[in-house]
Amino acid sequence: MFPVMTLPYGLLCRLGTLSSPVEKYHLQIAGGNFNICPPTFQTYKEELNCNLAVINGKLTLAKYSKAERKHVPVVLEDNALICYTFSLLLRISGLKHLSSDVFQHLLIKAHRMELYNCDMSHEFLQALSKLCLMPIKDIEIHDPYGGDFCVKSVVQAFPQVDKLKFYGVQLPDHWLTAMTEAQQSKLSFVYVHADPENVGKFEADELLAFLQKQNEMFTLAFHMGGLRDTDGYAKTLEKILKTYLKEEDLQQQRPEPQVRVCGYDIWRCFYLPKVEGSAAVAKKGKNKRAELPIL
Repeated sequence: MFPVMTLPYGLLCRLGTLSSPVEKYHLQIAGGNFNICPPTFQTYKEELNCNLAVINGKLTLAKYSKAERKHVPVVLEDNALICYTFSLLLRISGLKHLSSDVFQHLLIKAHRMELYNCDMSHEFLQALSKLCLMPIKDIEIHDPYGGDFCVKSVVQAFPQVDKLKFYGVQLPDHWLTAMTEAQQSKLSFVYVHADPENVGKFEADELLAFLQKQNEMFTLAFHMGGLRDTDGYAKTLEKILKTYLKEEDLQQQRPEPQVRVCGYDIWRCFYLPKVEGSAAVAKKGKNKRAELPIL
């Protein structure tokens, strides 16, 4: 490690001049000295109501204006440094946008993230995770673009995620297994809002393995607004869930992992029995690899 503070004052000033606001801030933290890049130290301003969106092909930081009732572009001065401390909201962005100069003025210390119409490639997610200074615990993904959606890449890029919410996502077949294999920490909540044909195929034993890996109070919720109780898909799904899980009143909060299904006229809740019950369920389905229909 090079002892930066031993440099002559003039060189320290030059270092401060050449560094971006983010780089200068990190130098101060790493060196444990605010005077590491004189003549001034780098400060930041916390913001809660900002988002990042691509406007006219350029990634732009915007802040909500009560007067105009919409988000308006934020003018970033040369030494401006903005800190996200609650939630990062990113719209219509791809891998190339993550190299924008905007990130030289942003400290991302948020614990949650909302991604709207963004690229969901492995490369994009990995690059985005490197910009985050704190573990992301809560992720919402809305209507992604950029080819097949891979839940495994999401979990790998953000290994400490606790809650996942998918809106308008086309999930691939056997996504539960992919997520189970990639997980490094347990989940407490997964929400899927999609049409039945976009939830992907998975087998009942995949569902069981997935539920068994999560927190005790875990909930997997499917919201399929157009699904009716009389639909063939709904009947098949109900039959499979009743075979491997136990049904419970929606109003009851049990200490076991559960699956909730919501549709046009469907409100059902099923839970995974505790250890002794789980063993019985596994034995019951030992010779059956029942496959859940396309959700």
